[in-house]
Amino acid sequence: MAGSAGEAARLARRAALGAIGTAAGLAGWVLVRQLPQRIADPQLYVLLLAFTAGYFTALLALVGPLRLRAALPWAAVPAGIAAALLGWASLRYDTLDELFGRPDALFAYAIVLVLPLPYLVAALRPGVGWRDYPTLFEESWGMVLRIAAAAVFVAIAWLAAMMSNELLKLVGIDLIGRLMRIDWLPAAFSGLVGGLALATIDELPGLASPALLLRLLRLLILPVLLVVAVFVAAVPVQGVGSLFGALSPAATLLGIGLAMLLLVAVGVDADDRAVRRGAVTLAGTAGLGLLLPVVAGLALEALRQRYGDAGLSPARIAAGVAGGVLLAYGLAYAVAVLRGRGWRGRLRAANGWMGLVLVALAAAWLSPLLDAGRLAAADQVARLEDGRLGVEEVDLWTLRHDWGRAGRAALARIEALAAGHPDEARLRERLALSAQAPDRYAFWDVPRDPVILNARAQLRALMPVVPPEAVAEFDRYVLPWYAGSVASFLDGCKDLTPSGRPGCVLVVHDLVPGTPGNEAILFYKSFGLLRGEVIVPEPVFRRADAAEVFSIPPPDFAETDALIERLQDGGFSAGPARINAITIGDRQFTVPF
Repeated sequence: MAGSAGEAARLARRAALGAIGTAAGLAGWVLVRQLPQRIADPQLYVLLLAFTAGYFTALLALVGPLRLRAALPWAAVPAGIAAALLGWASLRYDTLDELFGRPDALFAYAIVLVLPLPYLVAALRPGVGWRDYPTLFEESWGMVLRIAAAAVFVAIAWLAAMMSNELLKLVGIDLIGRLMRIDWLPAAFSGLVGGLALATIDELPGLASPALLLRLLRLLILPVLLVVAVFVAAVPVQGVGSLFGALSPAATLLGIGLAMLLLVAVGVDADDRAVRRGAVTLAGTAGLGLLLPVVAGLALEALRQRYGDAGLSPARIAAGVAGGVLLAYGLAYAVAVLRGRGWRGRLRAANGWMGLVLVALAAAWLSPLLDAGRLAAADQVARLEDGRLGVEEVDLWTLRHDWGRAGRAALARIEALAAGHPDEARLRERLALSAQAPDRYAFWDVPRDPVILNARAQLRALMPVVPPEAVAEFDRYVLPWYAGSVASFLDGCKDLTPSGRPGCVLVVHDLVPGTPGNEAILFYKSFGLLRGEVIVPEPVFRRADAAEVFSIPPPDFAETDALIERLQDGGFSAGPARINAITIGDRQFTVPF
């Protein structure tokens, strides 16, 4: 009877977790594939997406350490807090792409969601305090391994499904393939398999034990200590100046500092009873703890020097916060070790408190208290005002496109400062280029070579613009970062027609009625044939994916000159293309020639 009851309980748990996993997969499909077209308010969408993803993530992480009945309501607590903070942070941006393009915001959201889970487990476990370090240590690693093992099993299940489909196709059966082409089914299948995997892992308590992984990580303690010790010893010999050269080493130092932090936590284990290793490994752990503040301090110095050269940016602010956290960890570790006997216990206590500090910092990052975009944008404006940044150095493209509303507000301030600026003409030119450049690389790599600029000036003088009143918009369409194209356009203009006209013309017209503003086609002669390039100047300058404008049928050599002259005289009409298209939803497919 007892065996039957236990088997029934296992089957019921598998069914429950399988249903939860399926619900998670279907919810993800609805949020990603269905809701974006139906919810106009981006902040509401962010809240729904963040809460749903956070709730299922927290639930699947908690359902092993806690009973399902306890995990179901408590998972909503960290999910709700993290979603509210991410929704608050989304108010800094106008579009979802701007928010989801910021890894720092998503990383902070993940910290607020995930780090409190071990504390929640400890708080809900009878007879255990909410800061009980053995519970925090074991549950943190257990959650990581359970989710990782379930993810591996989902990948294996998909591989088995694909191989089974290929096998059945050999005998003319495409049942699995047809099922997987159902839009929502792959998401539901992945969730179902993941839920069943978690249920099975929970049935075998030793399966998700982190003991093997921790033992392997401990093998790295002494090699990492040796490398870091050699590095720290070499810094006074080589000189700090050689360390902080043209390229800031802050990222490397922060990365090694994070690895040291992880290895120290692994080295001291959950409690003294779990520590059954040699004195050499423990000494290595203590050594890493003593060297961590040195590495963190060097990383912060590298960031300080980089800040002095280029100013603040959200990435540098995030790196500064990370360096400050590593320094706080390192100082706590060093004090714990230097106080002598009982250092491992003090170090574990520091880990417990610093986890809460991390959650608080992540929450502040998502709130106005630590709005990195606002701080960085204000710093750029201040540096331009006091002369620490010149017109050629201020990051106008990033202000416009990457730092959300705060960046665009700073850009408006810079536009107001342009009047009366000593280099007003160049500043206004850079402001215009920041609006038109397709990416930051094009913005920063605008050619200043006199030969290229002269070619562009010649092109401006030679090229007819239709209609004539659009001639003032030449610079919006023929931009300087495509130096090779400017040379080709100029060659085409210099290839005169038989009547002596330039062999080129820029036609400005509203070619895409569904998109605000005008587009342009730049027609020019190339080896006697007619070529053309579609140019879309706003909201971000780009050329059409298919660079050439195709004609059906294509003009021959003799007709090219006549067509260019007719274009220059305005002898053309604009209207729908004389070609049918296959329309599926909001997409159209046409014959390209």
